[in-house]
Amino acid sequence: MYDPYKTLGVNKDADAGIIKKAFFTLAKEHHPDKGGNPEKFKQINEAYDTLKDPQKRQNFDLGGYSDNARRGQRPGAGAFSFSFGGSNGHNGIDGFDEVIRDFFHSGPTRQMHRQTMRNKDVKITVQCTLEDIYFQNEKELSVTTPNGQNKNVKLRIPVDADNGTIIRFKGLGDSSYRELEPGNLLVHIKIQPNETYTRNNFDLFQDYKVSILDIITGCDLHIDHISNTKIKSSIDEGAQPNQTMRFKGKGMPKKDGTFGDLYMQIKPFTPTTVNKKIIKYIRDNNNA
Repeated sequence: MYDPYKTLGVNKDADAGIIKKAFFTLAKEHHPDKGGNPEKFKQINEAYDTLKDPQKRQNFDLGGYSDNARRGQRPGAGAFSFSFGGSNGHNGIDGFDEVIRDFFHSGPTRQMHRQTMRNKDVKITVQCTLEDIYFQNEKELSVTTPNGQNKNVKLRIPVDADNGTIIRFKGLGDSSYRELEPGNLLVHIKIQPNETYTRNNFDLFQDYKVSILDIITGCDLHIDHISNTKIKSSIDEGAQPNQTMRFKGKGMPKKDGTFGDLYMQIKPFTPTTVNKKIIKYIRDNNNA
């Protein structure tokens, strides 16, 4: 049998302050966002809805039911929300400010505005590559919400995506409680390391191996680029190891349609097989 006094754990002669304190304590303990039982939280809300209103409380005390129960409804049904009641401060309730910060915007209580309650957000992490960002690739996501719904979502990787970027899909989160607004789907972007490039904002940095012999004599370069094209360049005779070459506009794309730059550092290596005549020539002319 429905008994709001038992639900809140108070005596029938409890005053409004005791009832309010009991409600806040239980609401904080059982709030779904804090890992509590949603059904228990709803029962607590319904009980407080009955006892905070003097007329509803009197109706229950006299007949054992509230106005809603007379109409065949559970108390509070149809509008799953709760009110802290009154506007005269916390009435001496310890921890009142801390409790309502869980349900309201932060700041002094007299300056707070009520937040709309809604279902939980669903958070997922999506791995993407540097190439996904460069080409703004589209990914198809299959998301299962807490109430068992399967949702297919198309995600286009934004051109300015970075580690920690959050993409929000409004209303695609949990919808367990139909009387509340649906939660949102929050997609967290995590970028996988790239074997060729490191990235700083929109600029790319690359180490490029060149034979020490080519560095000595100079050579033409045909460099594979993230755009699936080749960059044609050259290094001069007698170039220095570790020198950096800048390729303007060959970095990552930006929202305005321009591109960052590519910085390529020459990294010399010694070939494992070298013509003996070349080695002899270098020896003979090393001190020339």
